[in-house]
Amino acid sequence: MLCGELTGLRALTDADIEIFEAELLADVPTRVRATGRPWVPVAPGAADSPYRQAQDPAAVVRFSVVELATGDLAGEAVMAGIDLHNRHAEIGLVLRPACRGRHLGTDVASLPLLEIRQLKLLPERILLGYSLGYECSPDPSWLA
Repeated sequence: MLCGELTGLRALTDADIEIFEAELLADVPTRVRATGRPWVPVAPGAADSPYRQAQDPAAVVRFSVVELATGDLAGEAVMAGIDLHNRHAEIGLVLRPACRGRHLGTDVASLPLLEIRQLKLLPERILLGYSLGYECSPDPSWLA
């Protein structure tokens, strides 16, 4: 497990997928902002669930985000569009509704993913963006 101060990244499990389907598929505003695609209702456990679709592990890597203090599942971190030749990847993060607003997302973005970068699994430069749907005041000091 890769660990930050508040969170850790570990492999995605079937139990995690069930939780994500129950809590995140029904969160329409977050789902639409995260994917950029129209929301389509999907029943938990359905074969067309975005959490159950087989994807090329060279192109998409999924992690479960765990809160270290409690050991509870906090959300999902994804690296997609991985292009090792051009050293480019996109990082996505979604937190369960109960875990939002507690600086867990900042911790995930600041330390664990940067540790992966130091292992040369990510590009030399990481571009961060955030959804305008949430009020936030980003503190870029951790990038220094």
